[in-house]
Amino acid sequence: MRSLKYGFCLFFTSLLFSGCSNKYEVTFDSNPRGATLICNGNNWGYTPKKLYYDEKVRNYSSLDVSSCSANWVSGYKATYPKDMQIFPNGGTIVTLDRPTYGEGYPMDAQFALQVEQMQAQQAQASKAEYDESLRSIRNNLDHIQNQQNRTLEQMNNINRNMQMDNLNNNLNNINNNLNQINRNNRNFNWLAP
Repeated sequence: MRSLKYGFCLFFTSLLFSGCSNKYEVTFDSNPRGATLICNGNNWGYTPKKLYYDEKVRNYSSLDVSSCSANWVSGYKATYPKDMQIFPNGGTIVTLDRPTYGEGYPMDAQFALQVEQMQAQQAQASKAEYDESLRSIRNNLDHIQNQQNRTLEQMNNINRNMQMDNLNNNLNNINNNLNQINRNNRNFNWLAP
C-alpha cells in the first residue's frame, strides 16, 4: 500500500510539474531550513522548496507571495513578502530568516539538521534504487545480447548445414551423372565392333 501511495505521489508530482521549463521557478527557503511551506492552505513540504508559476510572471517586476508562510516546528511562523522581485531571465530564491532569539530556536535548528539528514538518506536511497535499476537494465541487455548471439549461432549452424546438404546433393547429382555416363560408355563400348 505504501508503494502504491509513493507511486501515486510520484505520478501526481510529475503531472503537476511537467513542462516546468516554461514556468517561472520560485525557490522558497528559510533559515534555519526545514520549515513547512504553506501556500494558500496547501502544505508543500519542507524548505527549500521549488514552486512553479505561469511564465507570464516574467513580465512583472514583483510577485505577491504573501499567501505563503514558513512554519517551523517550534510554532514560529513567518510570511513571505508581498513584493518578491522577479528576474525575467531566471528564477527567484526567497529566504525567510527566523530570529535567533526567543523560544524554540534551538528546536528549529535541530529539526533543520534532522530534515537535512533525512533528505540525504532519501537521496542515497534514490541513488541506490537508480543504481539497482541501472544494474537490472544492464543485466537485461546482457541477457538479450546473449540470446541474440545464441540465435545467430543457431542460424549460422542451420546455414552451414543447409550449405552442406546442398553440396552433398550437388555431389550426388554429379556422381549420378558420372555413373550414367559410365553406363552409357559401357553400353557404347559393348555395341562397338
